[in-house]
Amino acid sequence: MSASDLPGEDGSQAPLRSDAELSDRAGPSTPESELAADAGWSRLLDYLLNTRGFDFRGYKAPGLARRVRKRMAEARVDGFAEYQDFLEVHPEEFATLFDTILINVTTFFRDPEAWEVIRNTILPRVVATKSVGEPIRIWSAGCASGRGGVYAGDGARRDAG
Repeated sequence: MSASDLPGEDGSQAPLRSDAELSDRAGPSTPESELAADAGWSRLLDYLLNTRGFDFRGYKAPGLARRVRKRMAEARVDGFAEYQDFLEVHPEEFATLFDTILINVTTFFRDPEAWEVIRNTILPRVVATKSVGEPIRIWSAGCASGRGGVYAGDGARRDAG
């Protein structure tokens, strides 16, 4: 099963983009040395700390910059200094930026009892209704995009042999 086997967010069968494709939209990763030399980057991090109390300086700079650039691309802003100006004018952008930066961890995929039920009860029933080679489409309510089901399905397929 792959991401293209899952329905799009609107219920269509449009393939979902991979994390790699999504990160390509945000541009290439910037080496940490370039970020350290970019005064706009430093000022943006200081601004986030001083106005919202979030200190992102402990994050890995290239990954953080990639996520910030994703928001910049979606807001159609080119540089870090310009994005800071955008944040000043559009304070509602903070919530979207933080949702992009911060990774919300759920316990769904860390619940051994749930996986035992899926592995031993649900998965055998689903497999029994399919012909050999027929795809199994699974949507995970425990994952906002549904892509987590791809990884869960791959793991379950490996477990099933």
